[in-house]
Amino acid sequence: MITATGAVGEGVLLVEDSPVDARLVAELLRRAWVGGDLLLTHVERIADVYEVLDNRVHNCVILDLSLPDADRLDGLARIQAHDPELAVVVITGRDDTDLALQALQAGAQDYLLKNQLDGSLLARAVRYAVERKRGQLLLAHQALHDPLTGLPNRTLILDRLGVALARTARQPSAVGLLFLDVDRFKLINDSLGHEAGDQLLVAMSARLTSTLRGGDTAGRLGGDEFLVLCEGIDGVEHARALAERIRGILAEPIRLAGREIFAATSVGVALSWGLEEPQALLRNADMALYAAKELGRNRVEVFDETLRDRTLIRLDMEHDLQRALNRDEFGLAYQSIVDLATGGPLGVEALLRWHHPSRGLLFPGEFIAVAEDADLISRLGGWVLQQACHDHADLQAALGVGDAVVSVNVAPRQLLGADLLPMVDSLLLQTGLQPGSLWLEVTESAFMNLEPAARLLGMLRERGIRICVDDFGTGYSALAKLLDLPVDVLKLDRAFVTGLDHDPRKQAVLSAVIDLAHSLDMLAVAEGVETADEAACLTALGCDAAQGHHWMVATALDRLATPRPPWIPPRLSPVTIGRVARSRRGRKPGH
Repeated sequence: MITATGAVGEGVLLVEDSPVDARLVAELLRRAWVGGDLLLTHVERIADVYEVLDNRVHNCVILDLSLPDADRLDGLARIQAHDPELAVVVITGRDDTDLALQALQAGAQDYLLKNQLDGSLLARAVRYAVERKRGQLLLAHQALHDPLTGLPNRTLILDRLGVALARTARQPSAVGLLFLDVDRFKLINDSLGHEAGDQLLVAMSARLTSTLRGGDTAGRLGGDEFLVLCEGIDGVEHARALAERIRGILAEPIRLAGREIFAATSVGVALSWGLEEPQALLRNADMALYAAKELGRNRVEVFDETLRDRTLIRLDMEHDLQRALNRDEFGLAYQSIVDLATGGPLGVEALLRWHHPSRGLLFPGEFIAVAEDADLISRLGGWVLQQACHDHADLQAALGVGDAVVSVNVAPRQLLGADLLPMVDSLLLQTGLQPGSLWLEVTESAFMNLEPAARLLGMLRERGIRICVDDFGTGYSALAKLLDLPVDVLKLDRAFVTGLDHDPRKQAVLSAVIDLAHSLDMLAVAEGVETADEAACLTALGCDAAQGHHWMVATALDRLATPRPPWIPPRLSPVTIGRVARSRRGRKPGH
């Protein structure tokens, strides 16, 4: 063994069976080496290479192509198989151009003839070989890994999946592929900024990697989508348990920019005993993820054939939604909001309906989630707002009452776009509606978590438009935060109203919420009232207004059959319109 040393620099392994040639190479390198120290190790046979590489750090191998146990390119192939990250400089006494090209094509970084060696040439070849190899490894890593998180990308994870499937075909266990998606990531990204969104993905990928079993592989497909490849799965329940554990860990809060972010994750699971192709298993996992989102998000679903059928139906609906917006298939129905003190309507809430050409009349619960996933919700919500304002202007003109209100639901994503505020301003100008006649409803969970949304709603409220928290009591109820929010109306969820008349606990809860609303100078409006007893109980508790099927006044507006007729809800009386809006306590509109 020959060594030439200083401080740690490059580690070079010389594989040369001729002692004379080995001493010559060592002397040439020692004299010419500058800019760092050199550790040179010499062995005479390929068989001796493996132990040296396993016990010492080397960056480059100088390889003779004529060895007792390896001739021509055999030694190169064996070294690369043992450590593919090593740079290799080939030296030989053969002046063979074809062999030189074959060596370079096989992965060597350089090819030198022994009779032309000098110190500077050899030292430069070693340094360049190491740098070229590092560059090649970096490019290879970048081609196979996600640049943001460092996780394997789609190409690499599918390659590993193919290897795992081939291996599993000879074993009794299964391969599990978990497809993860961060629920409402676009909302988080838009509200907190893309930099915070990237930080969230990095944090989640690190947490995901830390939860895996030995041998499992996590990868990122792009956006907020991740894959986890698991081998040795015993069956469906084993796979579900792994997915639930990962989902639970990812659901724990992540602290970013001085705040805690709760990023729930939906997971689709597909299993294979080596029978599917990688792309087919990925499609199955994707369909399972689709089902998890359809069933409410933040859950785990495992693929089966029934799920495939449901997913195909959902994909058809997404396609139909795209066409429906262009074919004018949507309409609005209106439900009265009733003043409980008088029994007369305060105004109406606009309810979206879809006149599907083959499935008939569809309600929002059947397609809104699809619209959100297909990124159509802002366009659809904009149509609802415009249609409701125009219809309500016709209604006010027909009855001669300017105080009648129309309440319109606004999707969280609309609050993060740049279009809502100018759209509202334009609609008020076009229709002549007074700002106090328009209520905008936002779900509690979205409203409580989005500061940009709160700012926008504050600007709308400054114009005199009333802001409602819809389904209050079912979301993230931060009562202290409610003090700072631009809210005029609390709409109490139907879950608290159903059976209210014979449930003292519900009565106690609603009484407290109604008192809270009044103390904050807000209206309390109950939703989902089905019976006269429920209405009477709400009246006794001091609730300002209510809506529901008890009054039986919701009338569909079929724009396909009768384009934009003036719509007049039954029992709408000019005497009662706006009574609650002005309030028994003398509140001014907008306050």
